[in-house]
Amino acid sequence: MSGGFTFKRCPCPPVTNEAGKVLACKRKHGSWYFAAETRDELGKRRQIRRGGFATQAEAQVALAAFSQAVNEGTWTDDRNQTVEVYLRNWLEQKVANGLRATTARSYRMHIDGYIVPAIGHLRLRDVRPPHVEDLLRRAAAPRAKGKTPGPSTIRRLHATVCSAFATAKRQRYIAFNPAVDVELPRTSRPKAHPWEPEELGRFLDHSAADPLGPLFELAAFTGLRRGELLGLRWADVDVERSRLTVRRQIVQLGHATEVGPIKTAGGQDRVVD
Repeated sequence: MSGGFTFKRCPCPPVTNEAGKVLACKRKHGSWYFAAETRDELGKRRQIRRGGFATQAEAQVALAAFSQAVNEGTWTDDRNQTVEVYLRNWLEQKVANGLRATTARSYRMHIDGYIVPAIGHLRLRDVRPPHVEDLLRRAAAPRAKGKTPGPSTIRRLHATVCSAFATAKRQRYIAFNPAVDVELPRTSRPKAHPWEPEELGRFLDHSAADPLGPLFELAAFTGLRRGELLGLRWADVDVERSRLTVRRQIVQLGHATEVGPIKTAGGQDRVVD
C-alpha cells in the first residue's frame, strides 16, 4: 500500500505558491481528508478516501491507523452497501452456486419479511449485536390474528442472518459477525399431541379405501418426509425384501413442484424397512 496523503476540502478557490503547489486553506472551515491506495479482494488497485476530520493531525492519525490495518490484514470495506443491497447480492450469488430452491425460498422469505424491514436501511459496517437482537425480538412478536412464530422459525431466521454476515466477514466487508453470540428471544414451544396407536389405527382403517391410503400407511410405518414419499418410484421399492431406498424428493415451490435430492446428505440413498 502507498503511504497516502492528506488534503483539505473547503468552498474557497484553490491557492498556489510560486512553484504551483496547491496550499491548504488557512481559514477554520471545511474538513480534512486522507487518501491512500490499496488492493481489493481480487487484487485490483483501489484508492480509499475518508474525510470529515477537523484538523490535518486527525486525518494523519486516521491515515496511519488505516495503513496499519491494511498491513496487518484487518482492514475492511463494505463498499458503502446497505444491508438490503448486500443481502440481495448475497442470495443471488448463493443461488448461482447451486443453493437448493427450497433453501433459497426460505432465505428470501427471511430477507423480505423480517431482515430488510428491520435493518435493511443500515450500512453493512454499522450493524451491531443489539440490532440483530431487536430484529429477532420483532420477529418473535405476535402477528395478525394472534399468530406467533415458533422457536424453530426464530432459529432458522437467526441462522440466515449468521450465514449472511459470516460471508460478509469472509469477504472483508465487515470486521466481525454481529449475529454471533446474540441472545435469542424466549418463545413458547407448542406442545405436540401425537396420535395414540388406537387413533392411528382408526385413521388407517378409515382411509384404506382412499386412493392415497397406501401412502398414508407407508408414512405411518416408515416416518418418511412428505417430499420423500412423493418422490418414491417403483424402482425404489424391493417388495420381496420388504424395503425401499430413498433416492429423491418432490417439493412444492408456489404452484410448481421440483424434483431433487434428499434434504440431508446422510438421508440420501438410505434403505428403510
